Amino acid sequence: MELPTLIICGKQDNVLPVSMAYEYANRIKNSELMIIDEASHLPHEEKYEEVNKLIIDFINNQ
Repeated sequence: MELPTLIICGKQDNVLPVSMAYEYANRIKNSELMIIDEASHLPHEEKYEEVNKLIIDFINNQ
């Protein structure tokens, strides 16, 4: 996969460890990893304003 890819992970995720998110970012070309503090497996629900801004900024920068 070579399309621009945004990977978002909660820092306290107990389902998918942050280390796995780093592994995905290393394997996916043209990817960007964002770690959300004070969020677990559902950062899009727990920190929706921050996640929405990250997504909008990512899209606008492509």
